[in-house]
Amino acid sequence: MGNANGRPAAGLSKTEMERMHRRFRRLAGGEDRLSLATLHEQPDLAGNAFVHRIFRLFDTDQDGFLTWEDFSAGIHQICGLSTEDDQSLFAFRLYDTDQSGRVSEKELADALKLSGSQLATEAQLQQIVSNTIGEHDRDRDGELSLLEFRAMLRTSQQDAENGVDF
Repeated sequence: MGNANGRPAAGLSKTEMERMHRRFRRLAGGEDRLSLATLHEQPDLAGNAFVHRIFRLFDTDQDGFLTWEDFSAGIHQICGLSTEDDQSLFAFRLYDTDQSGRVSEKELADALKLSGSQLATEAQLQQIVSNTIGEHDRDRDGELSLLEFRAMLRTSQQDAENGVDF
């Protein structure tokens, strides 16, 4: 289960997981579960717009609470994102809020708003979303599949490396 460095496959040592468990219990007020509202009260997480989306992915039974098992499984999942495919699948799941297996224009716009695209007007944001979907939607269904989403990420990464900004 561990690797040559004595770390679990997800990259966290037993000591690190124990420390995370203590922090989880502290955040949960000694309870066995943690609410989204409690996470939003934490100063180091208050400004993170994706907290609720990550919470939703970790909350496996969708009851609005994270148990330690939910939380630790989610942390292991994030720490195990070693390949571009793993990372892009996780990002896709953050964007695909209705879990349809596709990212709609609304989901893409919502994610862009969360990521700080307040500099754009609503009309500009909609134009960016429409152009992005139009450029990467190979099957022309108006949404992005995982493969189309990955192509979008590669293009965005290449644009960033080449100094292209919109």
